Amino acid sequence: MTGPRPSRRPRTSSRRAPSRVQACAAYSAGALDFYLSKPGVDITTISPQYQLGFNGSAVFARTDTGDYQMRMIRSNSGILAFDSGTIALADQDTESYYIYSKGATHALNVLKVDMVGGAAVEVPNTLAALKVVNAAYQAGAVDQKYDGTVGVNNLTYPAATATYYTIAAGTHLITFEAHATPGATI
Repeated sequence: MTGPRPSRRPRTSSRRAPSRVQACAAYSAGALDFYLSKPGVDITTISPQYQLGFNGSAVFARTDTGDYQMRMIRSNSGILAFDSGTIALADQDTESYYIYSKGATHALNVLKVDMVGGAAVEVPNTLAALKVVNAAYQAGAVDQKYDGTVGVNNLTYPAATATYYTIAAGTHLITFEAHATPGATI
């Protein structure tokens, strides 16, 4: 064929390029199962994206652009230690998440580090860990409530709960009542 070729229109695509996600766990964070899923997905029905050991890290994983929820379970315990709520992964974004603990045995902290500028931003945890101590020597056993819901029942003096329990992060009304006389706030 001779003569001028017909002009070609540049290809356009509405498809977005994938993002890349990496997770790194500090020694203090312990062993973790790392889940990155669409918001609201029951993580008992999916496999973790990463299984991080002590002081472990994972390679960058290609992830579609969109809204996700990042959750972490402490390996071998089933304790949900971090829930990001909904986070957005931008088109062609590269994100590194550094997971650490400030000496807690339950809740985790996460920093998102900008791989280009180096700035770090805390990713809020939607969970809070609560441990209860009965130090009221004249009260006897106590019941601890948050927002009217029983958190700990019949905690003797002197004692503390063996583990933390999880509640939603935020402002709560925490009260203690004498176990022998329900409704008698201490």
